[in-house]
Amino acid sequence: MLTRLVHHVREVALGSSTSYAAGVLTVSAEEAAGLLVDPALAGVRLTWTSPGQSARIVKVLDSVEPRTKASGGGGIFPGWIGPAVPRGHGETHVLRGAAVVTAGFLPRAQEAVLDMSGPAADLSPLGATHNLVVEFTPAEGASWEAVEAALRLGTLALAVHLADAALGTEPDEVEPLPDPSTEPGGLPRVGAITNLQTQGAFKDVFVYGRSFSGGLPTLLDPGELDDGAVVSGQYGHPALKNPTYVHQNHPVVNELRRRHGQDLQFAGLVISPEPVNMADKQLVSTFAALLGDHDGVEAGGGAHPGGEARHQLLVGHVHRLG
Repeated sequence: MLTRLVHHVREVALGSSTSYAAGVLTVSAEEAAGLLVDPALAGVRLTWTSPGQSARIVKVLDSVEPRTKASGGGGIFPGWIGPAVPRGHGETHVLRGAAVVTAGFLPRAQEAVLDMSGPAADLSPLGATHNLVVEFTPAEGASWEAVEAALRLGTLALAVHLADAALGTEPDEVEPLPDPSTEPGGLPRVGAITNLQTQGAFKDVFVYGRSFSGGLPTLLDPGELDDGAVVSGQYGHPALKNPTYVHQNHPVVNELRRRHGQDLQFAGLVISPEPVNMADKQLVSTFAALLGDHDGVEAGGGAHPGGEARHQLLVGHVHRLG
């Protein structure tokens, strides 16, 4: 079982050291930039943008909600910051109301725009968060693949660094998350399938630090999403890119958790790659359905092969964020 310890970020600033107190998150630009030092990067520039500001962030690549399990990251972002072992249990500190956002040019990346005020601000959850924007300059001669890898690792490390600042402070909220293995009884079992776009370099998604391209659908404890087991490397197709922030705050998972024990039983989560050719699409679809059946979820109800009647549902989900 996973419990979120939520610390609300109400104000942000740049300062001489990184700290969090009474809702104010102060970041040392020098400390933050130090986490992004890499031979593939000539330098980075950090800027805060806050809700209501007359600001537009362009060329958005990824966004990450600051989270940690212990000083230095502990088991958060397994395969990147923490070791690649199963997560999704214990306590996770969350800086709600803040995000680390990377912005700039990468090959195959397509435009993503984030407004902090005006009518378009409501189109993204990041229009309501204080965003620490990381802009970057590639090192001369560095490959784009090396630049992208440095950005991803540095962004995750920075997100952990911010969340670590809240360790030792009282959380504003404590959110115990329901365990899908608990059975309220008599309620329809509803699961979620999330497609992860896996179309090669710069259009990929990582699970436990490894590309999910070429994989098969996998059952995942929803708490593993909270702890950063799924990290975005998908920068193309504005209607398809799901930043890491959205995986951490999966809207369908959150709604199923909320309703667990009320009008449904949340049966669990299946993550599925999203290949490009029809044969592979059929393969992953078949395996996703098999996993749902093994987990006690059946699309539309009906009869189990063993003969007993079942009245269960399956939710297919691909979240779109432009």
